[in-house]
Amino acid sequence: MLAERIKFLPANQASQPSQRLYSRPRTRYSLETMRTLSPFFIAFLLVLGADCLPNIRPQPEVMTTEPVSGVLGVIEFVDEETKTVGLTLPEGGGEEIVFAETLAVAPSKNGLLATSPLVVFGFGRAFEQTFEWRVKDEAQKVIAKGFAMTLAKETGWFGPFRFEIFLPTLTSTPFTLELYTISADMGREEDLVLVPLRILSIKTTTFQVFFPNSRMGSTTECRDVFPVARTVAETSAVGRVAMQELLKGPTAAERRQGYFSSLPSGVELLSLVIGNNEAHADFSGELNRVGGACRVISIRAQIEETLRQFPSVGQVTISVEGDTKDALQP
Repeated sequence: MLAERIKFLPANQASQPSQRLYSRPRTRYSLETMRTLSPFFIAFLLVLGADCLPNIRPQPEVMTTEPVSGVLGVIEFVDEETKTVGLTLPEGGGEEIVFAETLAVAPSKNGLLATSPLVVFGFGRAFEQTFEWRVKDEAQKVIAKGFAMTLAKETGWFGPFRFEIFLPTLTSTPFTLELYTISADMGREEDLVLVPLRILSIKTTTFQVFFPNSRMGSTTECRDVFPVARTVAETSAVGRVAMQELLKGPTAAERRQGYFSSLPSGVELLSLVIGNNEAHADFSGELNRVGGACRVISIRAQIEETLRQFPSVGQVTISVEGDTKDALQP
C-alpha cells in the first residue's frame, strides 16, 4: 500500500512548525522509495503570469548522487483511495501530490490557470535522459509536441529538467499538458502524467518570421528574406517566440511555395535580451556549423529581420555561446 511506502515523521516533530527546516539533511519527506513509486519523474509546473500561481516553492536542489531525496514539506495526510499525499511546505503553504504506481505529480489541482510561455520543471529518470511532451486542446487533439531532457549524470539516474512551451492558439480555455517516456524495448508510451490546465485568455499574438525563397531570388541575392505570418497564444515574450518559430523553419505548405531556411538544424536559442533599442540573441554552437559566405549572410538576415520587426529593436547582435567575435564567420 502507498502509505506503507512513505516515511512519516514522529507526531511530536510534525506538529512543530518552527522545525520545518528544508535543508537536505533534515528533509521531512524522503523519496528513498522513489524507485518503486516514480521510475520516471516528479513534474512541477510553474505557470508564468501575474498572480496565476501563488506560493511557488523553490526548485528542488539538484542531487549529484543516488538515492534522490528532497521533496520539501511535512506530510499531513495520505488518501489511499485517491492516491493523494498532502504536504505542508516550509514557507507555510500547502501542496497536494498525486501518486500512481510509476508517477508522482504536483500540482494536482485540475484547471490551474496558465499563460504562455508555460515553464515546466522538475526531475526525472528516463532512457537516454529524454522524455516526450505534448499539449492537447479540449477536444483531445494534439496541438503541440516535443521532447525534453533531464540533466542526469548517467542513464538510470534522476536528474533535473526545465523547459518552456509557447502555447499555440486555443479556441477554448481548457487544455492538457502530457509528459511521458518511450520504452527502449517496445517503443510504447510509458509513465504518462497528465496536467489539466486552463489558459488565462484565448487572445492571440501575431508576428512574422523571415525566410529565403528560391522563387523570389534568394539563391542569388543572399540577403533577400521574406516574411510569413505566425499566430500563437497571447504572450508578452513575443521576441523569444519569434526566434523559436524561426528556428522551426517553414511549414510544409511554405516549403512548397519555395521558402527555406539557411539556419542549420539543432540550433537552440540560449538567451534573448532586448533593451536600449538593441537585441542580443545568443545561440548554441550548432549555429557556427555552416560554411559559405552566402549562407552566413542569409542566416544573419533571417535573424536580424525577424527581430527588427519589433519597434523596440533597431540593432541586432548575434553571438554563439556568448562569443560575438567568431559568430557566423564564413
